[in-house]
Amino acid sequence: MRICRVDDELELRLLKYRDAERLDALKKASAGNTEAWLYRGSAEEFIRSSLERFARSQGFWAGLWFQQELAGVLGLNNVNSATRCAEIDYLLGPAYRGKGLMTRAVGALVGYAFDEIGLNRIEINPDCRNRKSCAIPERLGFQKEGVLRQKLCYGDHFGDQVIYAMLAEDWKSRPLSTLRSI
Repeated sequence: MRICRVDDELELRLLKYRDAERLDALKKASAGNTEAWLYRGSAEEFIRSSLERFARSQGFWAGLWFQQELAGVLGLNNVNSATRCAEIDYLLGPAYRGKGLMTRAVGALVGYAFDEIGLNRIEINPDCRNRKSCAIPERLGFQKEGVLRQKLCYGDHFGDQVIYAMLAEDWKSRPLSTLRSI
């Protein structure tokens, strides 16, 4: 199921069981600590869990398809219907980095979350040391609200996490020229 079309080259679609092999390949190709947060166990279990959460309106993971190839994944996670808040997480395969794909995809997902789901607040919380990941919410106009010290655990060491947030009213009042520059 398509979540949204980003543009002529990019599309966000719910992950399906037939995507499991591609998802495993994407995870293996992605350097760093993706094992700590993307999923443990099998890709099929991850996809099943995502589809169940989607059915309960509690979020989902979508594949980022670039020219019909799985380039990355984006998650709308920790959806709280009472407070109308959620978080966005993302992972982009190494071959697709540096092209602005994830910024465009996250922007489309933010618009979907505010316009289609009716959320009021979205957070993106990357590791402080991951400058490329931090650049995405900064480019999209998210506000930096603070740093959670040693919030992330990487086995033998800890990392700090930045809190970026966007409110629906701020997103909708952004100048259109900002949207075109993404």
